[in-house]
Amino acid sequence: MADQWDVEGLRRELDRYREALVAAGKVPNTVQTYVDRADRFIRWLAGEYDPASGSSTARKRLDEGTRLLTARSHRR
Repeated sequence: MADQWDVEGLRRELDRYREALVAAGKVPNTVQTYVDRADRFIRWLAGEYDPASGSSTARKRLDEGTRLLTARSHRR
């Protein structure tokens, strides 16, 4: 186990955790719940999740891109 973690290292370990949960026979909903909470924390560490808004910054960028594309297509 490392003394310090980077975001990519945490994501790799989360994948290992998911595999361990599946191997332990946890039902899919349980696996999803356990992994989702940890993933949200990792995204927060990486600046990709804002708990105040309840959404990820990546989602905000996607929404903004969709809005711009929609506006552009209506101008034609």
